[in-house]
Amino acid sequence: MPFLLLFLWAFLAATILPLSAEAYFIYVVTVYKSWSFATMVAGLGNTLGSLTLFYMGWKGGEYALKKLSTKNQKRYDQASRMLQKYGSFVLILAWVPFIGDVLVLIAGGLKAPVGWSTFWISLGKFGRFALLGMITMGLI
Repeated sequence: MPFLLLFLWAFLAATILPLSAEAYFIYVVTVYKSWSFATMVAGLGNTLGSLTLFYMGWKGGEYALKKLSTKNQKRYDQASRMLQKYGSFVLILAWVPFIGDVLVLIAGGLKAPVGWSTFWISLGKFGRFALLGMITMGLI
């Protein structure tokens, strides 16, 4: 049950909900002494959450852009410039608070390549949880 909750928490944290999965991830790693399995569960949930956000951008990008506030328009412009300059590689930063979700949403709206976008999002998400898990277990 704790790993199912970890999956759901990580999934929801990668959407537009203001959640963080790190504290519960650290709890699960500490209690169950399994950083690798916890990394797989949290990484999968977090990646699928971001891909849901990517899909939302893909389907509703143009409509959403018309509804942006001035504050969000600045975030959009910044993220859009990053995506145009670096391509889908920039999605490795999908795990970064505040900018990550915006990057993923805009990448979907700009119809970034799905395969490469999935690769870079996954690498960033799994990498973050692997690093956090190894630090929690004292391996690094």
